[in-house]
Amino acid sequence: MISNLDENLGIDSKVLEKALTDILEDVDLLAIAHNLEGKIVYINPYFLLLSGYRKEEILGSDLYSSLEPKLQTKSGAVVEVFWSSTSLKNEEGNSVGLFSVGIDVTVRNTIQRLLEQSERTLKDRATQLEDKNKYLEDSRRAMFNLLDDAKALEEELQKEKFNVEKIVGERTHELKEEQARLLASINSVPKGLIIADNEGKILFTNKTVISILNADSRLWTLEGVQRYLGESVDLLKEFKRVHESGAPSKVSNIIFKTKYLEVYMSPILSNSVQNTIGIVVLIDDVTEAKVLERSKDEFFTIASHELRTPLTVIKGNSQLLKDKYVSMVSDVNFEEIVNDIHDSSVRLIEMVNEFLTTSSLEQGKIEFKKDKVNIITVVNNVIDELEITAHAKNLYLKYTSLKSQKMDGLTVVADANRVHEVLVNLVSNAISFTNSGGIKIETLKIPGMLKVEVIDTGKGISEKNQSLLFRKFQQANESLLIRDTKRGTGLGLYISKLLIEGMGGQIGLESSVEGKGSVFYFILPLANGA
Repeated sequence: MISNLDENLGIDSKVLEKALTDILEDVDLLAIAHNLEGKIVYINPYFLLLSGYRKEEILGSDLYSSLEPKLQTKSGAVVEVFWSSTSLKNEEGNSVGLFSVGIDVTVRNTIQRLLEQSERTLKDRATQLEDKNKYLEDSRRAMFNLLDDAKALEEELQKEKFNVEKIVGERTHELKEEQARLLASINSVPKGLIIADNEGKILFTNKTVISILNADSRLWTLEGVQRYLGESVDLLKEFKRVHESGAPSKVSNIIFKTKYLEVYMSPILSNSVQNTIGIVVLIDDVTEAKVLERSKDEFFTIASHELRTPLTVIKGNSQLLKDKYVSMVSDVNFEEIVNDIHDSSVRLIEMVNEFLTTSSLEQGKIEFKKDKVNIITVVNNVIDELEITAHAKNLYLKYTSLKSQKMDGLTVVADANRVHEVLVNLVSNAISFTNSGGIKIETLKIPGMLKVEVIDTGKGISEKNQSLLFRKFQQANESLLIRDTKRGTGLGLYISKLLIEGMGGQIGLESSVEGKGSVFYFILPLANGA
């Protein structure tokens, strides 16, 4: 997907591909991918929102195997879309499918049709007026030849002329009102709007741009806007790329003085669809959201650090009470009270550690060791660590691998401690949600990668709650408003996702059926790339 990336600069193409994928998940663009049979293999959230279908109704189907300029939604409504497609190729260069990105141009086309209709109406009116003027002129000449009726005919001519001028004046007034309403709507948009032609000359800006950049728009050129924004974004380079490729572009984390900005560019296409006649630039001030996010992270970090010391003291003292003083107190409730204090302090320390780990991962403060790790060794250590917990619920906990796999070939490039942490989290979750049967760990080689699966026979996860997995502070409960505090903070899977992705891998839910169990997995690169 990324063909022009210079890997010597220190950026992994998979990281960039992940960033592009995240953008497709968030941006207001339609994205869809088909295999060679025309079956849909990927669709982003905005496509689902616009089409009205659920993800399960579309994936694997050929519902949109043919992407037309007019796309029909589930409700029967029609959305006009401009599509841009590219062939998906495997490592051998063979085509394996088609990836398409679309822009909802319904509103733009509607406005364009209205303008075209207005233009046709004016032309028709002008033609009518020209014909009428010619008729009036011919009539005037004829009437001048009629001396007896000259006065009456002159009065009729003046009356007709007055009516024509009145109609033209009314239409001119209507057009001015329509233009005023359009400008008022554009100026009310909370994002800065710039419209430039193909040469980069700015044709229009709204008032929000002036407010964001605090600059005089009368002096602006595209180069001028670049100078205002500084070196945090190459606006001219992005402008050229969008103009040449015809594809939209989004640049985030732009630091402008004391503000954080996001810039989105999109081509303006003519009726032929293939011809770019200009570029629209949206500038969004996201400073408040950035500050709020940073304040929240700083609060959790500071609070976690301040809590850990007193909690450690409580844990140590409660352990001392359990070891030396419980037997000295005759009250039967004393031991239960001490145990509750100790268990609660342990759980709180685990929560604080999760907060600190999450904050460090999000801020990029955790470094990953890239060593050769034998995955079988990690799996066996996890089984030894959690086997007692599983047996306490009469559950089996075992590892299985394909007979064709060589045991000495299951070595990945990763941080052994982080892989252990992720596997412990997945297996612990499986034990917590399984009441009969057990948990099985499997490994499977795929090209250049090793896949580790955790398979349980638990109660499974409902379809509507599967989308909540791997989100921050989110538990897959039946209600979004109810949190089960006995099951932790809801950070376990979120932390696991950050850890696996930090090691260049992937993590997810393979499948889950209510009442039958779930299959979670993570993928890491093989040491030899075999």
